[in-house]
Amino acid sequence: MPALNLEFDDDQIEVVRSAARRAGTSMRTFCKVAVLDRAAGRQARIEAIVAEVAARSSGLQVHDL
Repeated sequence: MPALNLEFDDDQIEVVRSAARRAGTSMRTFCKVAVLDRAAGRQARIEAIVAEVAARSSGLQVHDL
């Protein structure tokens, strides 16, 4: 299976380590998911959905409960 080695400085690896710990996963899995999400344009799709929801709901009135 192909592999990819990445180099991080001490501060960067601590950021990744902490994020993986908060996500409850290994650093390897965390990095793999992050890279694939970025490559697949996940953030752009999320932003497009948020913009669509905002546009559709802009005319709605919010009432206090």
